[in-house]
Amino acid sequence: MDLLLPPISASLGAMGSLAHKLDALLDTEHKDEMGKLGTRLLELSKARDPPVTARIWMKDVRELSYDMENFVDTEEDWIHNMSPFMGCVKEANARYERYRLESVPSHTYVFPIIHHRGRKTGLVVGLHDKGGPVDRLCQLLTDGDEQLKVLSIVGVGGIGKTTLAKQLWREHKLRDYFHCRAFVRTAKKPDMRRILRSILAQVRPHQPPDASEVDDLIHDLTEHLQDKRYIIIIDDIWDTSVWDVATCAFPEGNHGSRIITTTEIEDVALACCSYQSKYIFKMEPLSVSQSKQLFTNAVFGSGKEKSPQLDEVSDEIIRICDGLPQAIISISSVLVSHREANAVENWEHVQNNLPTSTTSDEILNFCYNSLPSCVQTCLLYLGIYPENYIILKEDIMKQWVAECFIRAPTEKEKMEVAGSYFDMLVNMGMIQHIDVDYSNAVLYYAVNHMFGGAPFATTPASTGLSQIRSLTFIGLMSCFPSVVEFKLLRFLNLHIWSDQPSTYFDLRVICEFVLLRYLQVTCSDTVYLPDQMQGLKHLETLEINARVIVIPSDVVHLQSLLHLRLGGGTELPDVTGIPRNVTVPSVANLLDESSSPPKSVMTIELLPPICRIPEWIGQLNNLCILKVVVGELLRDDIHILGGLPALTVLTLHVQRRTTELIGFTPRAFNALEYFEFRCGVLRLMFEEGAMPNLQRIKLGFNSHRGEQYGRLLVGIEHLSNVQEISGIIGSTVGAEEYDLQAAESAFKDATGKHHSNVSIKRSDIVVEEYGPLEKQHLVRGKHPSTSSEHTGSRKQESQQAIKQNSHNNSQLISRRSDGNKQASVELRNDPRSSVQKVIVIKIVDITDKRWKSSAFKVLSKFHGTNSVAANEEEGTLTVVGDLDPVVVVLALQKAKLNVQIVSMGSHIFSMGEGLMDKPEGRKMPGRNPPEGQQKPESNPTQLPHSLIPPYSPPYRPPPYRQHRHEVHQSREDPNSCVIQ
Repeated sequence: MDLLLPPISASLGAMGSLAHKLDALLDTEHKDEMGKLGTRLLELSKARDPPVTARIWMKDVRELSYDMENFVDTEEDWIHNMSPFMGCVKEANARYERYRLESVPSHTYVFPIIHHRGRKTGLVVGLHDKGGPVDRLCQLLTDGDEQLKVLSIVGVGGIGKTTLAKQLWREHKLRDYFHCRAFVRTAKKPDMRRILRSILAQVRPHQPPDASEVDDLIHDLTEHLQDKRYIIIIDDIWDTSVWDVATCAFPEGNHGSRIITTTEIEDVALACCSYQSKYIFKMEPLSVSQSKQLFTNAVFGSGKEKSPQLDEVSDEIIRICDGLPQAIISISSVLVSHREANAVENWEHVQNNLPTSTTSDEILNFCYNSLPSCVQTCLLYLGIYPENYIILKEDIMKQWVAECFIRAPTEKEKMEVAGSYFDMLVNMGMIQHIDVDYSNAVLYYAVNHMFGGAPFATTPASTGLSQIRSLTFIGLMSCFPSVVEFKLLRFLNLHIWSDQPSTYFDLRVICEFVLLRYLQVTCSDTVYLPDQMQGLKHLETLEINARVIVIPSDVVHLQSLLHLRLGGGTELPDVTGIPRNVTVPSVANLLDESSSPPKSVMTIELLPPICRIPEWIGQLNNLCILKVVVGELLRDDIHILGGLPALTVLTLHVQRRTTELIGFTPRAFNALEYFEFRCGVLRLMFEEGAMPNLQRIKLGFNSHRGEQYGRLLVGIEHLSNVQEISGIIGSTVGAEEYDLQAAESAFKDATGKHHSNVSIKRSDIVVEEYGPLEKQHLVRGKHPSTSSEHTGSRKQESQQAIKQNSHNNSQLISRRSDGNKQASVELRNDPRSSVQKVIVIKIVDITDKRWKSSAFKVLSKFHGTNSVAANEEEGTLTVVGDLDPVVVVLALQKAKLNVQIVSMGSHIFSMGEGLMDKPEGRKMPGRNPPEGQQKPESNPTQLPHSLIPPYSPPYRPPPYRQHRHEVHQSREDPNSCVIQ
C-alpha cells in the first residue's frame, strides 16, 4: 500500500494511518495481510460504479480500520492484543477472493489534475460594457424614484447572477448613494433567523443584533431602516416563502430604497417584484466572442493568446459550455494545469469526456471526478456545513489538517498543501468565493449547494456514540446533544447560539477527550471550560470565540498546541440589559505570568488585551501569525518580535498612546509579509533594510482636536516591496471635520514618497488610553500633542511615565481589617480606565466563616479588580473595578458561594490617584479626622467619561482581511455579516 496516502480519507478510512503505525511492529505474516487488504481497498476505490458486494466490502474494511486505530490509540498494551483484529483482516481478504472482487474494473480519473495554478482574478466578461448589465441596473437603482423598488435578476444556474450582484455591490456610486446596505445568501432550506441577523448586523454594524426570534429581528430591522435609504441584496432565493418573511422587515417609505434578488425560478422573481415584469432582469448566455475571451483569460491569463494548435479543440469546448460562465471557468481550471505538455491530446481527452448536458451540476460533477482522491475527501468534508454557509479559508485548512486528510513532512507544509487544495476547489467553483471590499481580496467563502447542505445530524444505526471520532454542531443550544459518551472524539467544532435564558454553556467534559486534536467553540453565551486541560496532550488547535468564565491555567502548556486563539468582544447584554463588549478575564495575568507555550506554536491570536508582549514569545521560532491587543508597547517588545524567524503576519493594537517614535531596524522582521498597527497616535520609523519582504501594511490612528501632525511614518520609502498601504483614521471626542481632513492630509504626505497604492478610510475611534500625565493635560482642556508650553518637557515626562507604568503592571495586593469586622483587598492596578463599576453583592449563606477568604481569593484573580470590601455583619461584598457583574457572580458561585447582586453603579477614578476611593462609610485607621473636625473638601477634577471610552475590541463586522492578514471580530455568529 502507498505510504504517501493521507492518514484518513473518505475512500480508504484509516488505512493510511494504520500503515504507518503498524508497519514496524507486526510480524511478516500480519504485515502481508494488512498490505494486501490496503492495496485491494485502494484499487476498488478507483471504480466509478462498483457493484453492491464491492461497496459493502469496502465499507466493512473502512470500519475495521477505524476500530483498529481506536484500539491502537487508546490501549497501552495494544501490540500484544491485536490477534482478534488480525483475524478480521484475514477474513476480509478471504471475502474479497470469495466474491471475486478483483474482476471489478478500476477506473482512472477522467482527467486528473497534476498541477494547480493560482486563482486568476477579474474573470468577468461583458458585465461592464457600455450599456451592459451593470450600467442598466445602476440607472434603475438610482433613477430618483423615492418609492421602494425591488429588482430581480433571474437565470439558470451558472449564468452569472451572483457575479452580477457582486459587481453592483462593488460600484462606488451605489455605495455612496445609499445610507446602509447588506448582502446575504439564502439556501434551499433557509434559516430565516440567520438571514435576518445577517442583514441587521450589516445595516447596523455598531450594534450587533441581540434578538434571536424572527419577530424581534423583523421589528429591529424595520425600526432601524425606517428613515434610511438602503439597498439590500438577497442572493439565491429558491422559494417565495423566504421573500414573504424577509419583505416584512423592509419598510416601504419614500427614501428611494432598493432591494435586489437573484433566483433561478421565474415565479419567485415575479413574486419579489410584485409581478411587475419591468423590474425583472433576465440574464443571457455569453456570446461566442465573450465566451472565447473568458476562456482565454481563465486558461492563459488576461491579454494573452492561446496556441493556434488548440483553436479547434478549444472552440468545441466553448461550444459545449453554451455560454455559461461557470462552466467555462470550471473546465478551464482543469485544463490550466496541462496547457504545456501534450496539450492537444489532453484537451481532446477532456472534450471527449465532457457531459452532454452543460448544467452547473453536471459540470461540477465532471470536475469532481477529475480531482485526486485526497482532494475529493476534503471536498466531501464540507458537507457538514449548511448550504451557502459562510466559511473561512484558514478555519477549513486547520480542520482538514486536524482530521488527518493531509500528508506532509511538517505542520507548516501541511497548511500549505491544505491551502493549495482549497484554492483548487475555489477555481472549480465547488467553493464559492465572496468578494469583499474593492481590492479583489477574497476573504469569505460559501459551500456550493451541490456539496453543502447537511439538513440535520444523524448517527448511523450501526454506530454507537462511543465510536464517534468527529463532531461538528451548528445550531441552537437547546438542540445540542450530550457529549459525555464521546470518548474517542478527536475533532470538536461547535457553532452554538443561545435560544433561551441560560447561565453558561458547560464544556468541562472535554478534559476527558484525551484524543482531542481540534477544538473550536463559537457561542453567543458564556462558555465554562475545565480548570485544567493539560491532559489533552494531542490538542493542536484551541479557538474560543465566546465569553469564558476562567481560562484554564495550563492552556499554554499543551504539549502539541499549534494554533491558539482566545477571542473576546462578543456582544451580549449584561445584567442591566445594555449591550456591552465582553472580554475574556484573566488572560493578561495568565500569559504575563506563565512560561512559554510549546515552541511548535504557529498561530497566536489574543483579542482580550494583555499588558505587554511577553518575553517568551521571542522563543517561538515557528510562530507565523501573531495578533494581539497590548496595553502598551515598549522598545524591547519590538526587539523581541523582530527576531522571530518565521513571523509572516503581525497585528498589533496598542491601547496606550505612544510618546516616542517606534523604530524598526535593519534585518528585523525578515519574513514579515503583512503588518497591521493601530494606536491612538501614529509614530513609526522604518530604517533601510527593515521588513524586506513586507507586502501590505495597514495603519490606524485617531484625529485629535487641533493636533499638529509631525513625523507619522519616517522612512516608509525604505519598504520597497510594499504594494499596498491602508490608513484607517478615527475621530476622538471634540475632533471636527477639519481635524479629520488634517489627519488625512498628514497621512497622504507621510506616504507620498512611496510608490505603492495608498488608500484611506474613516472608521470608528481607534481605542486610545492615556497615561496619568496626559490625562492632566486633557483635564486642563489641552490635548497632549498640541500643548506647546509643555513641548520641551513632554519627552522627559513620557519616559518617566513609561518607567512608572512598567513598574505598576504587577499587582500589589494589600489586605486591611478593622474592629468592626470589615475587611478589604486593594489591588493596585495601572489606573488607565477611568470608568469603573461598584458592585454590591449579598452573600445569602454566611454560616461558613471562610466565605470572606474564599471571596477574596476568587476576586483577586480578576484582571481589572481595584478593590474588594467585605462587611461580615451584613454579609456583603463591595467590588470596585472594570468587571462584568455576571462573570463575578458566576465565579463566586463556582466557589460554592450563594450570592446575589444587590446593586451596581459607576465609580470614577480621581485623577492622579492610584487606588479607588473607599466605599462610603468605611473607616480606615489613621485616615479619618478626629471627631468634630470636618474632613477637608476635595473636589478633584474628573475626566469626562467620553474622553476615555471603555475598551472594546477594534474589530468590526466584515470587511475582513485578506484572510491570513487582519484581526477579525469575535465570531459570535460567523454568518451574521457577509459583505461590507
